[in-house]
Amino acid sequence: KSLYGSDKLVVTLSVVAYPTRILEKKMRDIKVLAGKTVHLECRTEGRPVPIVSWILPNHTEVKGSITEPGRVTVTKMGTLTIQDVSVLDSGHYKCIASNPAGTDTATVRLQVVATPPAILEEKRQLVRADIGQNLFLACSTYGDPRPTTHWVLHDGTIVQPLTYSHTKVSVFGNETAPQITETSQQRTDVIYGGRLHLNCSAVGDPKPQIIWSIVLSILFVESIQISVF
Repeated sequence: KSLYGSDKLVVTLSVVAYPTRILEKKMRDIKVLAGKTVHLECRTEGRPVPIVSWILPNHTEVKGSITEPGRVTVTKMGTLTIQDVSVLDSGHYKCIASNPAGTDTATVRLQVVATPPAILEEKRQLVRADIGQNLFLACSTYGDPRPTTHWVLHDGTIVQPLTYSHTKVSVFGNETAPQITETSQQRTDVIYGGRLHLNCSAVGDPKPQIIWSIVLSILFVESIQISVF
């Protein structure tokens, strides 16, 4: 502006970037039951749009650009999704949001609570079987950590598990579960006063010990002599 007139220049200021800011709390605690799906949100604002990534408890980085299906994924909105969580997923999860103007972080402390053991079959069942027939009773369980299962007979006897890995190799040597290789027939007839031979051969490492037990279903026994060879 002067005695001879005036002029003006208009300048428009455009903010092309402003720092990233995470809208969630800086520290959160989330508790979830094992087996469920958990969603850890990480909403952000900033210009340009911030890029969101997560640091898992095992220090693995998962970025929002990963779209492959899996148990652990990050959505376009920055939400970390974990399917079928277990107690091993417990820990600190760190959300990192960044753009050229700055970086912001937030932490989620995830606690996965163990699922109580549950039996999937009916609580009371009536099963009929003929004498001498093989009987199979199912007992499917669910829980995290995986529950152990055992059977208790009506007299209080605990049935020992009969399923083993056949061979176990370790730095201390090899161990082989005992296996019965040869037995006599289930029914063996003998003349009164005669001698009865019953075979029972087994293999294993260490060498298994063979024990015989007698179930008497007769009313009177004068004398019984038993020898194990």
